Amino acid sequence: MDDPPGQKPDREVKNLMKTVLFLSCCLTLFLSACVTPTTKQTSNPANKVALEDFKLVGDLTGEQAIFTLTATAHVDDSKGGTLDLLEGTVALTEVGTHDKWRVRAEQNRFLLEFDRGGKFPIQVKFNAAVRERQNWKVVDFRIAPSSVQPIIRVRRGGKN
Repeated sequence: MDDPPGQKPDREVKNLMKTVLFLSCCLTLFLSACVTPTTKQTSNPANKVALEDFKLVGDLTGEQAIFTLTATAHVDDSKGGTLDLLEGTVALTEVGTHDKWRVRAEQNRFLLEFDRGGKFPIQVKFNAAVRERQNWKVVDFRIAPSSVQPIIRVRRGGKN
């Protein structure tokens, strides 16, 4: 039976609502990471690294959530530092060229370690676990704090 003119079928409306909720969750995670306060402590090398020019792009197709994170790491200390990059149920799938830094994996998190100060381009691709919660598909991960950037793009099924 055809739907009345101007009304979408229930399934399309539900899918649209799920997509909007999913995007809202991603944006909330992104913004909460951006505004996480950091304090400068000379004894903790993790606080000596900041991300600049941050960009997070997500591709949501079927049951997968694939993300690409690009940024520039700014390491203040000439002796280097460490950055908590990702935390949660994620799997790194590709790490860009990085002869001046390395990735260290710990339980449910990935850190970047730098041996010296400077600015370093970062590109990391990762998959996030997609779970269903109350009939909604959700992802749950945290990213390193960064200056607020109005750049987040999520594609669903190859469309922006």
